[in-house]
Amino acid sequence: MITRYNSTQDAVPHEENLLILTKSGGCYGQDFTDIVQEIRDGIHGDKLLIQEYFHSLDNLVDRDKLIQNSVWIIHWQECLENEPYPHLKHYLETRSYPNEGEIILCVNGSDKAETVGSRYPRVSVAPSKEYLVAYALGHLNTANPACSGGTKKVIEWNNEVCDELGVP
Repeated sequence: MITRYNSTQDAVPHEENLLILTKSGGCYGQDFTDIVQEIRDGIHGDKLLIQEYFHSLDNLVDRDKLIQNSVWIIHWQECLENEPYPHLKHYLETRSYPNEGEIILCVNGSDKAETVGSRYPRVSVAPSKEYLVAYALGHLNTANPACSGGTKKVIEWNNEVCDELGVP
């Protein structure tokens, strides 16, 4: 369970789960575990601990569990293309996730990325693994307690989630 950060010391180290929404466990011809390792290898400093978290697609109504993850990696073709998960579509269209969160939709190819990006203008759309890694690292190295500005972002995100969950 998430706890409120009352000081900068509470945010160091910060443990972060990358929420991965997929049926297959892979994208861009690679397993998500390998992609997360590449992201983990690109993190600056040692004060941010990264793990992958595969959330059940059958339980997308559990918003309280979902919003505790600041980075959502979503396999477009499996989770949104034919709208098999309306709750997920609702989260993205209403932006009902914390402000400091980063949502990354994984699609294949630039043409598809442009189409998807116009449908969901508030999220990042990754047409390749390289873009996915870059978007994730951009977010995680900015919201990283290895620097004072990053610690502030981590605290703001964490406490916003606590407010939404009613955590004192």
